[in-house]
Amino acid sequence: MWRALVKEPFLHLLVLGAAVFGLYRAVAPKTSDEAKPVVVSPELVAGIRERFEARMRRPATERELVDEISSEVRQELLYREGQTLGLDRDDPIIKERVAQKVEFLAVDLAQAQAAPIDQRALRQAYDRARDKYVRPKRVSLRQLLFSTDDDARRTSERVDLLYRQLKSGAIDFEAAQAQATPTLLPASLEQADLTELARSYGSEFAKQVLNVTKAGLLPPLRSGFGIHIVEVTRVLPSGPLPFDEAKEDIRLELERRQQEQAERKLYERLRDKYQVKIAPGVELPGLEQRL
Repeated sequence: MWRALVKEPFLHLLVLGAAVFGLYRAVAPKTSDEAKPVVVSPELVAGIRERFEARMRRPATERELVDEISSEVRQELLYREGQTLGLDRDDPIIKERVAQKVEFLAVDLAQAQAAPIDQRALRQAYDRARDKYVRPKRVSLRQLLFSTDDDARRTSERVDLLYRQLKSGAIDFEAAQAQATPTLLPASLEQADLTELARSYGSEFAKQVLNVTKAGLLPPLRSGFGIHIVEVTRVLPSGPLPFDEAKEDIRLELERRQQEQAERKLYERLRDKYQVKIAPGVELPGLEQRL
């Protein structure tokens, strides 16, 4: 049977046709979108609007729609550049991944060519914006929690009595701790700022504690966990952050600026290379400026 098929003229013609087609695909010039502008059409806008509503479960505002269109155009420009560079051979379908490849390569190259962020650059940035680098107000404290789950009124009365006893010196903090509700909340914190206090005890607790100006026992505070008796043991006011403590934050900020500048230059180059046009019927405030 196989010998008969091998001798079949039609099969020879089919194999020869496939070979010619494959050869043409290999040597023929690829069609490129480079000559075609990226057009923001009413259909494109409608599709972006529908995807946003499906994702967010609400209509997009005009500003959000402009942001989404800008992002879509940017991805299309990056994808076309990826095709030009041959980066779509591994990812012929996933446009987003090809666009990411182009952006990563371009930004990495730009950052490699940029002037290094040395100690002198860090110091100059610190001197230019010294007021920006400020240590936040911090406090050290210890606290006792009393749950209000069973009887809020009785718990409040018990806490008030305990607070008065602590205030008068009738009992010490360690003795009062035996009457508190067992909890996984931190019993104490050292040099905690607003963020750490809010993370540990809640935002309302943090705001109340940071209002203090000196160390001492605070009137009972309420939070989502219950009622707290808090003793602030140290108050560290806000003040300038020394260079040695600020320099890593400065380095990260300068690196971020370098990356943003590289991304902006890449987009401007691709926009000039491939052209971006807004079709008639698309009217959104600020869209032309974003593109």
